[in-house]
Amino acid sequence: MLNGTLFAKPGVSIAREEPSPENDAAWAQYERALTCCVTREDILKLGKGPETVARFHNDYCGMGDDAYIDMMRQIHSLNLLRKAAFANYPGYDPNLDPNDDMWWIHLSHCTDTLLQNIQCNANTEVLTLAWVDDRQAPWPDFSVNRKCRDFLALVNWQHENAADPDRFDRMPIPEDAFI
Repeated sequence: MLNGTLFAKPGVSIAREEPSPENDAAWAQYERALTCCVTREDILKLGKGPETVARFHNDYCGMGDDAYIDMMRQIHSLNLLRKAAFANYPGYDPNLDPNDDMWWIHLSHCTDTLLQNIQCNANTEVLTLAWVDDRQAPWPDFSVNRKCRDFLALVNWQHENAADPDRFDRMPIPEDAFI
C-alpha cells in the first residue's frame, strides 16, 4: 500500500520530513551512487554493447576482463529536486549554486530523466474517491495497493557489490577500452 495521505503523520517518510542536515543524511544513504561490478552477460541483458560500456581494470575489481560499471541514479535526481524545492526553507542550506550554469544543466537533466522514467513506467493506478467531512465533493484516496520491489534488498545488493568509491576516480583505464 503506497501511503498517499495528503496530511502525513510523523515518521511516514523521509520525503515528508522538514529539510535539515538530519534529513539530508537520511536521503544520502540511498542517494550515494555506488559503482558495482557486473558481468558482460549482465551488460548484454541490459541491451548494451559490452564493447562500448566502461570496464573496470582487473587490478581494480579482480574480475578479469569481465567487470563492467553499473550504478543507480534516480534517487539522486529526486533528492536534487527536493533540495531545489526547499532551497529557501528557513534555516536550510542545501549547498546549491543556482548561479552556476552546470547547476541548471544538472537540474534539468535530473528532471528530464525522472520524467522519462515515469513515462516509461506508465502508471495505471486508479484513485478511488471518498466522502470527507466539510467537503462538497469527494476527495481522492491517494493510497494505492501495488506490487512493489524490495527496495532495501536492492540497496543492500548495491552496497555488498560496490567497488571502492575512494579508488573510483583513480582507476586505470584498461588498455583496450572503448573511448
